[in-house]
Amino acid sequence: MICTDEHNKLLDDYLGMYGIPTSEDQRDLMLRHLDLVVEKNRVMNLTRIVDPQDAIIRHLVDSLLLVPTVKGVCTSHSTEFVDIGTGAGFPGVPLCIATGFKGTLIDSVGKKARAVEEFIGELGLSERSLALPMRAEELARMRFETY
Repeated sequence: MICTDEHNKLLDDYLGMYGIPTSEDQRDLMLRHLDLVVEKNRVMNLTRIVDPQDAIIRHLVDSLLLVPTVKGVCTSHSTEFVDIGTGAGFPGVPLCIATGFKGTLIDSVGKKARAVEEFIGELGLSERSLALPMRAEELARMRFETY
């Protein structure tokens, strides 16, 4: 289990080093996402990174490194982004949690997109994020000049 007070503190420390502010609730939600990924990974291959400390660094911290730059440019919570090749929901899910931005997370592997859609539902992010099983080219045709 990754969603512990110890891991929350570890995540807070790492994010603090990069000037990425998050609340305890946001960190709990991101760690809950990691728990869901590890659980789902038992029945399908989403990631090979499952050690808690490695997962915190490589999945969560790496996903959020651009937040200080993006937050300075995008000032509206209505900002929308696309995560192409989301896999297990990285960086899309942590970005939705940390920024409040709306995200469209796509993966050409349908079972991965469906798993991420499950995660989004369980995390209560359905109002501002969506996972779709499609290729980037398809999304570009559907939402021409959107992103």
